[in-house]
Amino acid sequence: MAKFKFRLETVRKVRDRAREDAKREYLEAIARRVQAEAERDEIQKRLAAIASFPARDITDRFSQDAMILRLTDDVSSQETVISILLIEEDEARRAYLQARQDAEAIERLREKRHAEWLAEEDRLENLALDEWATQRRWA
Repeated sequence: MAKFKFRLETVRKVRDRAREDAKREYLEAIARRVQAEAERDEIQKRLAAIASFPARDITDRFSQDAMILRLTDDVSSQETVISILLIEEDEARRAYLQARQDAEAIERLREKRHAEWLAEEDRLENLALDEWATQRRWA
């Protein structure tokens, strides 16, 4: 029995590699967004802590207001970063889904070709057995 050889094996391997790369990029995008959200949460905690701390005099109050303003700006900046990272994450997710779909399509084609090959091998084997049986009967 001959060995099955898929003509598009190289394409299948390339698509598998592309799927794995797209998956890695998607997971990295998620990690970047989660990290940015954690940084934003940390800034918000510092902001809440500073806002709840009572000022002793006017100088402390001005310093506290300046710090609150700066941290509020930092939260705003971090929100902008998060929104950009969400867009990048969505693009990476779509790229991963497309790469996965492409890889699955070539794999289904491979499985179909393999099933066809097995059927042809069975057919040839049955023909050979029939021929052998016919020759034995006439001998």
